[in-house]
Amino acid sequence: MLWAVQMYFNDTMRVVTVADIIGVHRSTVYNWINRYEDRGKDGLRYKSRKPHTTYKIPEDTVEEIVQLYNKGYGCLRISYELKVGHTTAWRYLVKLGIIKRGKKKRRKWNHFQRKHSNSLWQIDLTCIDDENDIWALVGIDDHSRFVPLFHVIHGSPSIDDILPALEETFLEYGVPKQILTDRGTQFYSVRGGVSTFDMWLHELCVKHILASRKHPQTNGKVERVIQTFKNECIEKIDWTKETIQEKIDLYREEYNFHRLHMIYKEYHIYGRDLRRREMFYPFLRFSNHG
Repeated sequence: MLWAVQMYFNDTMRVVTVADIIGVHRSTVYNWINRYEDRGKDGLRYKSRKPHTTYKIPEDTVEEIVQLYNKGYGCLRISYELKVGHTTAWRYLVKLGIIKRGKKKRRKWNHFQRKHSNSLWQIDLTCIDDENDIWALVGIDDHSRFVPLFHVIHGSPSIDDILPALEETFLEYGVPKQILTDRGTQFYSVRGGVSTFDMWLHELCVKHILASRKHPQTNGKVERVIQTFKNECIEKIDWTKETIQEKIDLYREEYNFHRLHMIYKEYHIYGRDLRRREMFYPFLRFSNHG
């Protein structure tokens, strides 16, 4: 730093040349020059950038951060809900020992998303009560993350339970161009040939896409919805056989219309792959791109 300043004051080199030699931006060199003019050599000493005061949020807000995190919210979603910085939320969660400091090594996934709503729906069956043999047929729009279908089925689900539920959903939200399912016996003919589900979709001009074997990530969006529902509702909401569909409808309304979701939009600009976070409500994306 002192050498750079001396080169400037002795008119030996231009600031741009000095910056290129050291490997810093020219604005950094100008900053050193200003500091040297104000305080001499002492102005070039290292100064910690640690803030003198730390902003503390109220205890009630800290409790809300913990509650939302336990509900499944990440730090970014917490910041949107409570209007605090996501680093602030992260710092308090680390301080309380709820999460650990340090980055986890993440697996890289091949993300895909359709450009418009009703281009592709992902649907799946899941058991939500083993004791009473209660199942649910769940569907999600691939583009908007809108959940048009969350239908309760009492007893082991069959094709006779699935088709009426889908038909009612199509009348309300429209018919998708494609439907993605796993290879369950309700959707796929294990012995070969065409299944009843395939024939029904063919009459509606809907293409049936089967997920890859032993690869649940293909149907990952609907799997994520099911997991979120089970984490937030199964043991935390009081319900009976008669009221479970009503409770699920309330959850689905909150999920579609009142909960912020986050996705990463990818851009390819001048040979570089960039990602930008985008927050949205599913019903807005569904209605705007339907």
